Amino acid sequence: MAARALEFTILTVARSGETFGATWKEIDFKGKLWNVPKERMKAGAPHTVPLSIEALAILEALHEQRQDGQEFIFTPDGENPLSNMAMMMLLRRMKQTEITVHGFRSGFRDLVRRRHKLPAGSCGGRPGSQGRG
Repeated sequence: MAARALEFTILTVARSGETFGATWKEIDFKGKLWNVPKERMKAGAPHTVPLSIEALAILEALHEQRQDGQEFIFTPDGENPLSNMAMMMLLRRMKQTEITVHGFRSGFRDLVRRRHKLPAGSCGGRPGSQGRG
């Protein structure tokens, strides 16, 4: 389950906490969207994530396997979300000690900034910040 969560996190450029807390009611399969409510967002504003074909494939496979009444998408037991350590431990088991889960998000933000010649602070973060988000 941690591997699917990590893959989904990378594909959606989400924070790990957003992935761990993701629920089935947030997913719009028809619209191919993930609607994260403001209560779960760091900035306190709702966020809509377009889902790629690959991200949808992960969700569809997990949806077929879910238990009745299962709220969380990424759950080890059908009731609780994955631990916030699950993806980090996965990287350790893969002997990937030089990378972090957040590093994927940070690297994507840096790539977008460079590719589009955007100033620091753009592509996320609060006004006046260095875009750390």
